[in-house]
Amino acid sequence: MHETDAGDEITSARVRTAQIVAAALLNGVLIFAGIAVFLVQQRGKGLSPPTGMPVISYAAVALFVLDK
Repeated sequence: MHETDAGDEITSARVRTAQIVAAALLNGVLIFAGIAVFLVQQRGKGLSPPTGMPVISYAAVALFVLDK
């Protein structure tokens, strides 16, 4: 019976891991759906590109130059 108990513990651990992975996958789908619904409801308001060159572009150019 000792071998059966060890097998049950391994199976239990595997099932728990599978449950965590399944929950994480489901959460990802639900979060994506929430963001998609929010963006559709906003109909693109406030999503226009900023005028001029954003600061992140300057930082990217500087890091590119420093890398060489």
